[in-house]
Amino acid sequence: MLIPNSKAWITNEFEHNGLRADGERILDNLIEMGEQTAATLV
Repeated sequence: MLIPNSKAWITNEFEHNGLRADGERILDNLIEMGEQTAATLV
């Protein structure tokens, strides 16, 4: 892994316009992933 403590969210649910198509859901998921990662670093 090139960036320590990172993880990928891989999905075929969206194309290049994912933020425009369902930005709230995507950002919610990314924020939750970040919070989970941060919790493991404490």
